[in-house]
Amino acid sequence: MKIKKALLSILAISAVSSLSFAAPQDEYIIKVLMDQSASTAPEEVVPPESTENEDYQNEWMSFFHKKNTMLDIGTLDQWGPRLRNAFLTQKGLRDSDLPQVPFGLDNIGSVLFANNKFTNINFMKGVKYVRGDFMINMNTISDLTPMSEVTGVSGWMILDGLPLRNLNGLQKLRHVGTFNIRIPTLTDISAISNIESASMIWVDNPSQYKVKPAFGSPFCNGLDSGKIIARGGNYATGKTSAELCQ
Repeated sequence: MKIKKALLSILAISAVSSLSFAAPQDEYIIKVLMDQSASTAPEEVVPPESTENEDYQNEWMSFFHKKNTMLDIGTLDQWGPRLRNAFLTQKGLRDSDLPQVPFGLDNIGSVLFANNKFTNINFMKGVKYVRGDFMINMNTISDLTPMSEVTGVSGWMILDGLPLRNLNGLQKLRHVGTFNIRIPTLTDISAISNIESASMIWVDNPSQYKVKPAFGSPFCNGLDSGKIIARGGNYATGKTSAELCQ
């Protein structure tokens, strides 16, 4: 390659001195040689910049370490694959105490943020799967739409104690382990229509729900087939599609 570059350079230099007396057909050949010589000049190597998501991950990893949680992992992308728990339960934290960016991952481990003073879950934007538990109960979160990409939670998903009127944001949820939606203010549960399987869903009195999943939806079919178990009241009473669907 080096010999080729040197040869092209020599030919180009010779071409410049010959251009004044070259025949028209030779001028074209000389110009091509000069263009090839110029194109072989080395390009400046620019180191790759970190992506926006990597910046988000670094910010959250630093925050978690400062809060003495997940100290055994060095990068946030290990959180889900290594089934780690982000433990911030009952720390008296507010929204302003958290990094004001999403996690920057589509696959995460357990989120244990219960009993704080959070009003939003904007950190969940872009997350598609939770490998573990998702516990945000006993906060003042009234909007679940940042979870609009979540398709599954393998462990417990606990929402009790939140001032929710609906479950909008959970429309893509397909699979969940144990799901607690015993929330006195909740009147619309139609957003869980696409859940196909759940080991247990804890509900309130079905008469509380004015808007429910439609008969024939994955949720209602799951209740009928046994892929979804729903209980409420005295914890022994199973709930059927006749009660939780419309």
